[in-house]
Amino acid sequence: MKTYLFILLAIVLTIPTRSQIRRCGTDEYMSWWIENRLSPQVKTRWEQDRAKAFNLKNHPQSRRPTQHQMLMNESEMLNMVDETPQEIVIPIVVHVIAPLPGHPANISDEQIYSQIDVLNEEFSREITEADFGRTYPPFWRDRYPKDTKIRFCLADRDPDNKPTRGITRTFSPITEFAWLDSTQAIKFTAMGGKDIWDRDRYLNIWVSIIDSVAGYSPVPVNFIPRSVDGIVVDYRYFGTIGPVSPLLGDGITAIHEIGHWLGLFHPWGEMSDNPDCELSDLVEDTPPTAEPAPFECPTTPFNQAPFSTSLITSDYLFGCGERVMLRNFMDYAPDACSRFFTQGQVNRMRRFLSPGGFRELLPLSEQGCGYGGE
Repeated sequence: MKTYLFILLAIVLTIPTRSQIRRCGTDEYMSWWIENRLSPQVKTRWEQDRAKAFNLKNHPQSRRPTQHQMLMNESEMLNMVDETPQEIVIPIVVHVIAPLPGHPANISDEQIYSQIDVLNEEFSREITEADFGRTYPPFWRDRYPKDTKIRFCLADRDPDNKPTRGITRTFSPITEFAWLDSTQAIKFTAMGGKDIWDRDRYLNIWVSIIDSVAGYSPVPVNFIPRSVDGIVVDYRYFGTIGPVSPLLGDGITAIHEIGHWLGLFHPWGEMSDNPDCELSDLVEDTPPTAEPAPFECPTTPFNQAPFSTSLITSDYLFGCGERVMLRNFMDYAPDACSRFFTQGQVNRMRRFLSPGGFRELLPLSEQGCGYGGE
């Protein structure tokens, strides 16, 4: 009984409060790589591509996009999606890293299965007229997608083609991993983490205790090393059962980070904010915004007026003169009110999985499927 009470107390004490939660570290993570790991030549090329993609002021528009523009330029990918897309199945390996077997960070198989369930439920969702109201605003009815035809499962073959459950477990002397860390320790066995499985055959997800952020992911660009190309999620925000946060406990953090891993930006662009409304996520059907939406769910149904909370103005505008798409998976709303991608975002993710896209080899993976959701 004492052991049970100790574990329960540990879980309660390690779930951050609302003021401690940082939804996503991807913008800062990518900025760190650009500032600290790129050669001056590659950094200059990246900045030129970024300026061209976002059409920043005083930038000439005559140069043809480089390979980096695959990420940054929507028009370069318009012919890469079929009108009637085939289903794509992505094998996942979850690398669980905890200090001890009895620590709450050593999450159960059931907690991992609950996350796979959420991924497949949300990526297959089709929003109908009957869904419009509090969760799905009717004024975006033409932007809601059909089934993304992207599915996820736990791999049943490891890199050596041996049977696996798609889950690894590592007990590490590191009690908390830094996310802006020059060693990227969580992704290397020799540093107390776990080595990546081939990023062209698996989506790697590292789940552990992460310093001050719910999750982060690289976006698909060539300058990110293959050895670190996967998403990271704090165990308190992974899945829907077990020691999960009450505010971020619906499995949406992994959806958000997979969005980045498949080429999506935050609605305010790929910087930490967008005060001049110059930037965007390069998806036409998502409205621009100046910065993350308030970390609070609206209390008024979307099919009634005014659209307001204590933190959002009565006309539901935020920064750039349009209604903020607060419930979009790529914004920062709590899990309870973060509920959809747009069709443009779905198209963009599928382009990265299509022939010629950065992640084109994943749909060809032959690593099999174990647990694939209910």
